[in-house]
Amino acid sequence: MESKEKYIEYCLKNKDLPVFFQSWWLDAIVGRDNWEVVLVDKGGNIYAVFPYIIERKITFTLIRMPLLTPYLGLWINYPEGQKNYAKLSFEK
Repeated sequence: MESKEKYIEYCLKNKDLPVFFQSWWLDAIVGRDNWEVVLVDKGGNIYAVFPYIIERKITFTLIRMPLLTPYLGLWINYPEGQKNYAKLSFEK
């Protein structure tokens, strides 16, 4: 399965994901073909996502923040019940 398809399924299942990270938001703002996502997927569990926007200007390909989107970046899905000190080692 392609990473974008996995991400769309992840968005439907994860209710904690901010609206600006939702696949439908990215589709509405820049179109389906103008964004990509990097997933950290281990054993069928998605631990982190990084959606980004692809913009083409003349001969350059840029990664930029889309209009009407105040933030977009890395989203880490911490395991439930994890203490603050354990989150740092989970990130590493």
